[in-house]
Amino acid sequence: MYHIIGEMTRDDEMTLIHPTSNTVFRVVGYENSSLRNELATANTGSAVNVRLKRVGSEAKEYVAHRASEPLSITRNPPRNIEERMRAADASTFASGNPAVGSEKQEQADPRIA
Repeated sequence: MYHIIGEMTRDDEMTLIHPTSNTVFRVVGYENSSLRNELATANTGSAVNVRLKRVGSEAKEYVAHRASEPLSITRNPPRNIEERMRAADASTFASGNPAVGSEKQEQADPRIA
């Protein structure tokens, strides 16, 4: 299961994140047009069960395939997108995941007022 953090673009690309490992995947292709069309309806924050295959041996791009179970898209209600993305951003960026952003947040010195 992955979460959509970047909806499908005009170039049919989308960005997914694995919620446990916080690994980000750039999807640039789809098993078939039917799967592409179904994923195009999902919005940011939606959860999807797909299988990803790397394009080439060193590329950081993936092709989405149907998982062994039927495709499931848990759509993110539009009114909750902003709140859910803030929570996802906080947990993703706080972890310092190099795939997403490795900038360390500076801590204020508690001795300085």
